[in-house]
Amino acid sequence: MAKPFYKEIRRDITQRDFQILKFLWKWKVVSSQALTKKFFATSRPENGHLRLRQLEEVRYIESIRIEKRDFAWQLDKRGYEFIRPYFSEDIHRGYKSHYPKHDFITTTFHLGEWLNKQPESSEIYTEQELRCNPDEFYPDWVPQSVVHRPDGYSRTFINDRQCFHANRTAQQLSRQSKNKTTR
Repeated sequence: MAKPFYKEIRRDITQRDFQILKFLWKWKVVSSQALTKKFFATSRPENGHLRLRQLEEVRYIESIRIEKRDFAWQLDKRGYEFIRPYFSEDIHRGYKSHYPKHDFITTTFHLGEWLNKQPESSEIYTEQELRCNPDEFYPDWVPQSVVHRPDGYSRTFINDRQCFHANRTAQQLSRQSKNKTTR
């Protein structure tokens, strides 16, 4: 009798692959360029792209269209099932982006220069973490308001002062903004 397909593939997941899967869970939609810069910085970008394609072939991740010619990556069901046992039992299920373009823009804006050089005194809490973690597991610096949930928070310290940022990305202007005219 043949071994189950899932178990054969699971053996081939490296520590770096595991980190990629966790990163995609946290950020939902990430460009090839960002993933190769973050996880394949010491090798040629082609090696990163090849590994991403291999992970896609075995359905741990999937490429998705963001614009006509732009693609990005998100976690697929098998990738989520692989990392799920490493999460707390209290974390709600969820991994896939409902609005890939919005999440792609949010991730790009939120990470920016911090992709590989996040200051030691800083922290980021993503919309995915806000959505999937129970309020009591939020870090003490993250508001627990359910009235309005931003696309994530970041905080850092400058001269021993806390700098706090709530990130909200809008894809289009609101109806009110469109109707206003400027003179």
